[in-house]
Amino acid sequence: MAEHKGIFHFYAKVVGVTHRNDDRTRRQEIIDECELFERLVLDHEPDNPKDPNAIRVLRENGDQIGYLDARLAKETVNRSAAGARQVAFITGITGGTDERPTQGVNIIIIVADADVTDEEAQTYLNALNLGRNRNHAAREPGNGVAEPGHNFVMPGMRAILERAAKGQQEPPRSGCTSAVLAFVLLLIGLLSLIR
Repeated sequence: MAEHKGIFHFYAKVVGVTHRNDDRTRRQEIIDECELFERLVLDHEPDNPKDPNAIRVLRENGDQIGYLDARLAKETVNRSAAGARQVAFITGITGGTDERPTQGVNIIIIVADADVTDEEAQTYLNALNLGRNRNHAAREPGNGVAEPGHNFVMPGMRAILERAAKGQQEPPRSGCTSAVLAFVLLLIGLLSLIR
C-alpha cells in the first residue's frame, strides 16, 4: 500500500465485552448482532469516574459493545484534540462456541490528521481493501472520535459489490446464505454513502 502522509491505521481489541451497559443490556448479546466491516463510533466519555479519557465503542445505533483499552483511549483523545478524524470498523468476532462462549471483537482504527482531505482519506481506505484481507476479516468460532460530517465509506465494500455483480459469492456464515450477506452488505454500503 502506498504511504499516505497524515493517515495510518492499527488493529485493536475491544475491552469490557463481558460487562453490562448502564441500561443493563448485555454486551455479548449486542455483539451477536454485529457484522464484519460494520462501522463503529468511538465516543469519548470525559465524565467516566474511572478514566476521563475513556472511549466507548458503539454501534452506529448507539449500542455499546465495550471500550478501548486505557492506553489507546488516551492516545485517541489526544489525537482528537489535535483535530484528527478517527473511524473504526469490525475486522473480526472471535469466540461464541461451546468451548469459548465469550465473544471478542477485533477492530481496525483509521486515523486521518486534520490536514488530510476526505478524498485522501477515502483513497487510503480503498487501498486497505479489508474485504480481501481474510487474515484480519473473519468471524471465526473459537478463536477524533468519529464526528458527523466526516464519513468514511466502508473499506472492502467495492470489492464485495464487484464480486456480487459478477455472481461470485462470499462464503456463507452462521447459517446466512451468501445472497443475504451480499444484500446486507450492499445496504450497509449504501447507508454509508448517503450519510
